[in-house]
Amino acid sequence: KEKVQDKRELKRLEQERKMKLFIRSDGSFRFWWDIGIIVATTYSVWKVPIKVAFEPEILNTSAMALIDSLIDFFYLMDVLVTFRTTYMDLLADEQVTDSYLIAKRYISSGNFFIDFLSSIPLDTITGVRVLNIVGLLKLFRYRKLADIIRTANAKTTYKVQMKLVFVCYQMILFMHITACLWYVFV
Repeated sequence: KEKVQDKRELKRLEQERKMKLFIRSDGSFRFWWDIGIIVATTYSVWKVPIKVAFEPEILNTSAMALIDSLIDFFYLMDVLVTFRTTYMDLLADEQVTDSYLIAKRYISSGNFFIDFLSSIPLDTITGVRVLNIVGLLKLFRYRKLADIIRTANAKTTYKVQMKLVFVCYQMILFMHITACLWYVFV
């Protein structure tokens, strides 16, 4: 019996040591990180269509360039954070802390490529202003909100409410993008 208890204790200590290297998907750091992602995403998906359609001077200031760079950096850091964030294995009812499985899940979901490509500031890297159309790639960041709702550690009723708010948000965002495109083409 003592050996069994020692093995359990060793396994528990090993799990605790492993968890220090990861970010728990249901932890407070991840919660606040997701709040930051929601704010950055909201800024991006509203600003990009306006910049593409109207090209207002206020969006070409150095202060706005700094904000855009910080948000791009934040999204690039989100790629790294996601590679270190555990997820819940529903069959085993435990947090997955295997780096390979976490990376495989993130890459195979397709989210990695969207997150990475939308984080690259092409105009800063190339030194020339790339077509604003390339900036539209940043609009795909909005789907991050759906991921946050899907993986939220909340009661079902709250998730349903969040999904309803998100659907309304998508409709308003679609109208915003449509209006900006209407201005460009008409």
